[in-house]
Parts: sequence; structure tokens; C-alpha cells
Amino acid sequence: MTDFAPVLPTTQVEPSDALAFIALGDIHLDSTIWRRYRQIQGDAFVGFTSFINTAIRLRIPAVILGDLFDSVDPEPDLVRYFREEMDRCRDNQIPVYAIQGNHDKRPSPWYTSVHNWPQHIGDGVQVEIGGVSVVGFDYAPLTAIRKQLEDLGAKRNKPQAVFLHQCVRQTISFEGAWNCDLEWVPPEIPLILMGDIHIPVSYVIRPNQRAYYTGPSHARDISQIGDKSATLVYRDLQVMRVPIAQRQIAKFVILTPEGVGEAAEWLRMALATPQPLPPVAWIYHTVETTAPLAALANDYDGRAIVVIEPAKLTGTTLDEEVVVTVDQLLSKESLIAKLANPETEPEIYAFVLELAKNQNVGEILMSVRERFYASLKQE
Repeated sequence: MTDFAPVLPTTQVEPSDALAFIALGDIHLDSTIWRRYRQIQGDAFVGFTSFINTAIRLRIPAVILGDLFDSVDPEPDLVRYFREEMDRCRDNQIPVYAIQGNHDKRPSPWYTSVHNWPQHIGDGVQVEIGGVSVVGFDYAPLTAIRKQLEDLGAKRNKPQAVFLHQCVRQTISFEGAWNCDLEWVPPEIPLILMGDIHIPVSYVIRPNQRAYYTGPSHARDISQIGDKSATLVYRDLQVMRVPIAQRQIAKFVILTPEGVGEAAEWLRMALATPQPLPPVAWIYHTVETTAPLAALANDYDGRAIVVIEPAKLTGTTLDEEVVVTVDQLLSKESLIAKLANPETEPEIYAFVLELAKNQNVGEILMSVRERFYASLKQE
């Protein structure tokens, strides 16, 4: 049984006056995103460079929808890399606009602090990007973002698009788990673009109002493998997905020694064409397949990354705990609600849900800390 994430062919979108801008959220610049497997590196750079390359090729502005960096204190090498990418945009006269996400929000945005080319647009001030009037809001707690959107609704001249970095009720409906409701966006605004949820999904909020999550620039763990794309917006507000470069990753559940051949064939095919990074074969397996998988990893050492999870299977019995995807976790909200009542214990419920979804303790603790300080400010 396999779950493939092939590299998409390049979509041949040509430069045109009909194009407005290209947007991407959840870039999370870091050298090592996969905390448990430090040999998987470079994915964030490949994705972001591909995004910038597309903006340059199409001659349109680039919009960053929050979480450019993975923390409020990025390492010097990450800042240097971002400066170099902004140098390219400046040299090619490609405007860059950005809002802040929950991971990288600080009083003075990092991207404007380290380079004079990108423009911060997360303060709710209306601007024009590629012929489209837009308003952006940095990540904010629920009560704050609701007030900002209500104030936007009271304005006479409304923008055509809103940029957000929020977890919306339309994605995770239980109270305490979401911090924004798309129905708060004024109905006169036809387009909403968002970061935060690492899944490229879209919603029809009202007959003439659509919302899109761009999805992340790269997979941050095995649950997030899949095609990655940026969101291309036309001046008439039509939207299309444009693939961005990524590493090839495949997930395998191997129950018998014969199944090792399937992983070997995938690796052979993945290495047959040039790729930006070595392919990754992520393998769950039985005790009986331990030896042939060790031989497989040895055969591809230096050419590919073979991640062999500790054996949790015996014979042909599949342990339900072995393979869990983001979609499956989102569908288990009712199970999580049994651990913490979303009505009477919203903070505990949100913590458990985030733990199940993210599986990254550092991120979760940072998020809890931010919420705690935000609650103190509100009091």
C-alpha cells in the first residue's frame, strides 16, 4: 500500500497583463524542519526559491501569507538566505508583500527588519497589488481578528481581497480549536487568501465570496506529503494553483518481504530524473521485513533517504496507530472531544487537537505560550 507525492509537471502559465500576483503561506524557513530526522534538510529553501522564481518569471508581485520563518528568532543563515532572495526580487523589480503568522509574529516584522524591499501589509491598511485592492491582517487572537474584520465591514470603500493567517471555523469547527470565522469577512469582499492550515483547501462562503488556503511550501512531516503549489490570482480575481518544486516523498506500509521490491522500484524511478533534493521513502513495516529493508537502505545510502520506522507490525496485521494522515486526524475531532469537552474545556481541547494534528511539541508549546500572553493582554 503506498501514498505517493510525485513532483507535478510545470504549469505553463505565461506572463500576461491579466495576472495580478502569486501568494504562498506557511513557508517556515528552517534548515531542518523534520525534527526527528535531521538528514531531511533543504525542503524549505527549495519551495521558497521556486515560489520566487515563478514570480520573477511571470513578472508579478509575490505575497507571503504568514509564517515566513519558523520562529521569532531565526538563525543567521536563514536571514542571510532570505536577504539573498529579496535581493533577487529587487534586482528584477518584483514587489514582495507580507503579513505575519503565529510562528514569526513580532513587533517589528523580520522581513522588513532585515531588508528594505519587502513591504509589511498586515496592519489592515488597504493597498493595491497587481491591480487588485487588498487588505492584510497579521495573525491575531480570536477577539482581535473579529474586531478587525468588523471594522473593515464598516468602511465605505472595501478591498477586493483579504489576506489572513488564521485557523478558521470552516476547517476545524469545534469551539476552542479555531480563531476566526470566514463569515466575519464582509460579504462585499469576493476573495480571501489564507495561511496557517497546512492543507490547500478552498471554501465558498457566500455565492460571490471564495476563500483559499495556499497550503505550505513543503511537507513538514510525513502526514503533509502531497503536491505543493502557490496560489496565482488574476486581476478578475480568478484563482489557479501553480506547482512549486519539491522533494519526491513516498509512504509505504510493507507487510511481507516481497513488498520491499515496491519501495525499491519507486526509488529507482525517483532517481531516474533530476530532482532538487534526494527522494525520501518512508516505510512502516513488519518485524519479518526488517532485514531486507536494512539492505535496501544500505543500497541507496548517499543517493536517497530511506526512513524505516521501528517495526510495529507482525505478519500481515496492520496496526491502526501506524499510519495517520492530517485528513484522518481532522476527522477524529469527535474522538478528541471525548478527551476534553470543547464546550467546557476549550483550551484543553484545543491543545489536544493541536497535539494530534502537529506532532511537534516545540510548536505546540510556542502556540500555547502566545495564547497565554495574549489572554493576559486582553485582561
